[in-house]
Parts: sequence; structure tokens; C-alpha cells
Amino acid sequence: MRKFGLFLCLSLLFAFTGCSDSDDVEEQGGTVLAKPSVAVTTTTSSSFKVAWDAVPNAESYKYRLSQENETGDELVVQPENSTSATALAFGDLDPKTKYILRVKAVAAAGSGLTDSEYSKIFATTLAEEAAELTFEKIAATNPTYESVDVEIVPSAENLYYWQVVENSLIEGKSDREIVAALKENISELSSGTVRKTVHGLKADTEYTVVAFGYDLDAGKSTSAVARLETAFTTPADDRMTIAITVGTVTAENAHVTFAPSTANADYFADVVVAADIAGKTEMEIVRAAQELLDAEPERLEDRVILLWGRDWHPGVIGIVASRLVEKTGRPVIVVSVDEHGEGKGSGRSVQGFNLHECIASCADILLRFGGHAMAAGLSVREEDLPTLRQRLNDWAARECPVLRTPPLECDLSVHDFTGS
Repeated sequence: MRKFGLFLCLSLLFAFTGCSDSDDVEEQGGTVLAKPSVAVTTTTSSSFKVAWDAVPNAESYKYRLSQENETGDELVVQPENSTSATALAFGDLDPKTKYILRVKAVAAAGSGLTDSEYSKIFATTLAEEAAELTFEKIAATNPTYESVDVEIVPSAENLYYWQVVENSLIEGKSDREIVAALKENISELSSGTVRKTVHGLKADTEYTVVAFGYDLDAGKSTSAVARLETAFTTPADDRMTIAITVGTVTAENAHVTFAPSTANADYFADVVVAADIAGKTEMEIVRAAQELLDAEPERLEDRVILLWGRDWHPGVIGIVASRLVEKTGRPVIVVSVDEHGEGKGSGRSVQGFNLHECIASCADILLRFGGHAMAAGLSVREEDLPTLRQRLNDWAARECPVLRTPPLECDLSVHDFTGS
């Protein structure tokens, strides 16, 4: 009885351990090949590579690639294909995306063997990295006492920030210190080539131009800080100055003396409420008006340039109009629109164009107006400003088809005419 029990135990032990030590599994219909052991070898933002050891007795391999979407569903990227290799490369893929690769070993026909089950492996492509941003060109030309022409050409279409800054504020500072110093000014970014005239500079001051890639959401720079090779200095302000002396002041009148530094020069003078211009300069509105002209260059084709904006201080719009007449050589009206939607405008003209008559032709859509040929004022509802612009220019085209070109003063020698 003991011998029988020992024989039975040995028989059972042989039954469990007597199988082949091969990984192949005996099933009805033949031995199943082992599954390939697949591993990811390389991953980029648009590709990945895999490899595996050859499976014994496998004639070839079949594989298929799918992509997992946000809901977990699979989308076929490559339908089932065959290969005799033991490595695969997949390209032209989406960045930061999860892919599923299935590979199985295929038995030779007539071998009596069965194909393996699919091995499944996950591969996730990397996030797409932006190209390192550099700048092919940073230039500052034609500096005046208050402006400079800037050109910036980046190497790629990345977003970046740029600014004209006083050189003393960043001289000797590291990139991190420069970004930290300018960070509070960053509200919008540029992309591509920039060509722009920057106003509002100080006279007789050294400036430079800086530019660097920036991520507004992350609040950090994405490239090194680039700057002008050589800083530039704005020239001295050689404009005429006017000394103002206030004499006797009554409840309704004030005696004011104006003494211009240039004899026989034309100038504009006005008395305004001090609170309207406290802490403000005309350059703030000049910059805003210039940006409007840059954004809508077709306005420069108008015979009468009408510009308007909210919160433009009414105390300086007459000065702004004079400055813009100098720049454009055309009559200019600048309108400040208040919180109630009423616009108060001040205009300046050029020789030969009666601005008061032009404005008077639009009296039916104006609240008030007055003035003379060279300077005038008006009040108008905000919603009527586009119509006013059209009617001013219709009158100018009809009554003054040719605007007088401002004189150009220059020094020439007789050789410029004779060619000798």
C-alpha cells in the first residue's frame, strides 16, 4: 500500500513537471509561440521606436498601432501590417499623445505551430518643444528728441516681448534681472517682424532695445535677452520754447504774457483747467493717436484727419492736433470722448484750408462748434463720429480738391542744380 501511494505521488509530480521547459504552450491545434517582449527604445515629440528579441520558430511578426483619445477610446493609426524585422519606427505622430502598439509572432505555414497572442505596449510622445528663439536683427534708426524707428526680426514665429528702455536701467544687469525689471510692463506680445516708430522718449538720453521670448501664462522668459549692439542717444530738443508769465488775475480774466524763444514764430496758446492736465503730457495722447494711425493707415489718405479716443485729456488735445498737423501736413481734429459718450474736439489746419467752414458744413450733427480758419473746436455725440469723418472729407474733396503742401526748407548749393 505504501509503495502504491509513493508511485501515485511520483506519477502526479511527473505529470506537473514533465512538460517542456520551452515557453511555447501546447494547445489543441498545435504549440503556441511565445509573445514578443517589446520595449520602447526612443521617444520624441513626433516619433518613437521599439525593438524585441526574436521569438523562436517565428517566421514573421504582425503589428498594429492605435491612439488613445481623451475618453479612453482607441483610434486606429496604422492597421495590421507584417514585418520580418524585430524593430519598428513610427513617425509623423502627434506630440504629447498616448499610443498603443500590439505585436504578435507569426508561425510558418505548415509548421504545426500557432501564432502567439498580441503583446501590448504603451508609448507616449513628448511635448513639442519650441525652437530656441534668437533675433536675426534688432535695429534703432532715425532717433529724434522723442522718437526712434525700431526694427526687430526674430528667427522664428515665437511670441516675444520687446521694449525701448533707458540704457542706464539695464546696463550691467543679467538676463534674469532685466526680465524682472520689465515684467510689470508686459501685457501683450509680438510675433514675427516688427517695424514701428516709438514715441515718448526723453531728449538727450541714452537708450537701447531689448527683446526676449516670453510665456504670459507661465510668467517667465523663454529665451535669452537680446539687445542692440550699441546703444543710441536721442538728440537735444531744439523745438521752440515759450516763457509764460501770469499777471493780473480776476474772477473772470487773466493777463498772460507769452515769450517764444524764436522770433516771429507761429504758436498755439490756450488757458485750460489745471486738473485736466495734471500729471499728463501731450505725448501720451500723441502716442495713442499714432498707434491708431499705425493700426488704420488708410486714415492717412483722408483730407481731414479725425481721431478720437476715450479718456484723452481735453486740456491737451489742441496741442496734440498741432503736433499731428506737423507730422501729416493735413488738417487734424482730435476728439476726447467722455464717460457720457460726448466728444469734445479741437482742430488745427494748414494754410489754404478753412477748417471752420469745413466744420460748419456738418452743423446738423454737431452739438456745438466755433473757431476760425486755422483753429476750431466742436462737440459731438460719439455715435456720430464716423459720419462726421465722412462728411468732413466730402466737403474737403468738393471745396478744396488740392491741399497745399507744407513748405520744405533745406540748404542747397548751385551745384545741385547745375550738376557741376
